[in-house]
Amino acid sequence: DGWQYLEAAPSDQSTGAKWGGFGTIVGGTSTAIGTGEENTSAIVSAYGNAEPYENQTEYAAKLCYNLVLEGYSDWFLPSKDTLNLMYQQKGVIGGFSTPSYWSSSEYDSSSAWYQWFATGGPGDEHKDFYEYVRAVRAF
Repeated sequence: DGWQYLEAAPSDQSTGAKWGGFGTIVGGTSTAIGTGEENTSAIVSAYGNAEPYENQTEYAAKLCYNLVLEGYSDWFLPSKDTLNLMYQQKGVIGGFSTPSYWSSSEYDSSSAWYQWFATGGPGDEHKDFYEYVRAVRAF
């Protein structure tokens, strides 16, 4: 889609945000590298100003979607495979904690993919759980 580079935000956008509503289907979010922007737009379009489970306005995708940092406003929640790449480069990127981070990729209607930064393993978690959030941008 015309981008060559991915840039991770230098710090976390949240130490505990929900992905979204339990049992709510956003539908068809991809896991592939470079699809996080499309996934994030789909999630924010589906949930709007508040996620449907507890009506929280600070859910993971929206935190990234609304982020303005270092003069840029094109941040998004990374896809599962992009988040795994970020884990592999965590020493270069820096600033990660050992808990898990949300991706923008759905696992199923009630769960989404996350990346465990203590051991590197991906997994799925209920969308109404709280996980860390780190935004990325493509250019």
